[in-house]
Amino acid sequence: MKTCTRCGNPKNIKDFHRDRTTRDGRSAACKLCRNIYNQSDTHKMYGPRLRDIIFDHYGRECIYCGATDNLQCDHVNGDGKQHKRNKPKWHREIIAAGFPADCQVLCKQCNTAKQDMTDQQFRQWIARLHHRLNSL
Repeated sequence: MKTCTRCGNPKNIKDFHRDRTTRDGRSAACKLCRNIYNQSDTHKMYGPRLRDIIFDHYGRECIYCGATDNLQCDHVNGDGKQHKRNKPKWHREIIAAGFPADCQVLCKQCNTAKQDMTDQQFRQWIARLHHRLNSL
């Protein structure tokens, strides 16, 4: 028995395609899930096209400073490090999940400054920074 990484159901090993690159010699997703995925248009989209779809939904400006250049998609709750290594897959997951509310568009500078803070923590940090700058 093996559990499919897409549907999460335990299935017979014969329900998985052969894959010599894996330890158990079978693909991670079951044949049924792979067929559904291959029939969808999601896997046919790549980098810039996926980003355009995401920015069309969430907006094309940074929610903190209003910048329109060097935009990136960010996790509101600050847990983006788990998706950092596989950005194209993460973009597909956002689209497949129906554009969840825990994502937002930030410019590169704001996203770098935010690091792994939550949205609320970052807004408080910005407020403290503005207060310090105004008191100079």
